[in-house]
Amino acid sequence: MKPWWERFPGRLEDEIAALEKAGAKVTRDEKAFESGVVILDLDYPLSDRRVALRVVFPDFYPYFRVEIIAPALRLGRHQDPFLRHLCLIGRRTHHWRTDQ
Repeated sequence: MKPWWERFPGRLEDEIAALEKAGAKVTRDEKAFESGVVILDLDYPLSDRRVALRVVFPDFYPYFRVEIIAPALRLGRHQDPFLRHLCLIGRRTHHWRTDQ
């Protein structure tokens, strides 16, 4: 089976463009991409500073949600205290909409 970025031409580019429009500096992890995984490293604006984020796309994207990891953030809520994943939507998969 083809990877998701080949099954949905232009989708990866649209995701990157949306992140850049939001002010993120985006770098694709080329080593991961060569092995068939899309990981984007972001330098993202947050209030008066910039924060490093790592976006990991699942193999079956867009049918499953992305994971966003914020290793330098220490939030009291909406972040896994151990792995530093951010909680962007409810836990259940039905909260994820493939058309967003």
